[in-house]
Amino acid sequence: MAITKHSIHVNRYFGASTDTKPTTEGSSDVLVAIPVGSTFFEYDTGVLYVTYDGTNWVVKDDGGIGSGALFSIATGAAAIAKAVNPAVKFRLLAITLHLSSAPTTSQSLTATLDAGDGSAYDVVLVSRDLSVGSVTDQVWVFGLGYEFEADDHIDIAYTNTDERTYGLRIIYELI
Repeated sequence: MAITKHSIHVNRYFGASTDTKPTTEGSSDVLVAIPVGSTFFEYDTGVLYVTYDGTNWVVKDDGGIGSGALFSIATGAAAIAKAVNPAVKFRLLAITLHLSSAPTTSQSLTATLDAGDGSAYDVVLVSRDLSVGSVTDQVWVFGLGYEFEADDHIDIAYTNTDERTYGLRIIYELI
């Protein structure tokens, strides 16, 4: 097989293992092929796929040199107070939460950067009141542009007054 050079951007897709991996993108009147080298991360399995031709997807092998996706998980039926701090530079990939049933009490699930540089740099990355719309599943996708220093923490918080049983996954990679 000959080596080919592709001087185009690549896309990063996120979805469940049950989702069909894309083969085209765009509007119904203008569909274009998925760029060669694009990736699809299955947030429920942690498997990363790459397309070598814009149509077919194969599991991406890091050759043993990369860390791959890492998972920090929590479950329970009380308040959520989960922190991720790998103590090395890292990239946040996704946060997923499943609740046993929709909450009725108005409270927000938040993901906050607790910056190692001090509280002046702390910022809420995302926040959502899960009682609005009767949310039982929340997925936030991050990726490129969400790189953090070794002394940064990502804090996930939810009061969970309704005591819904939850499953929380914070997915990240070391860089």
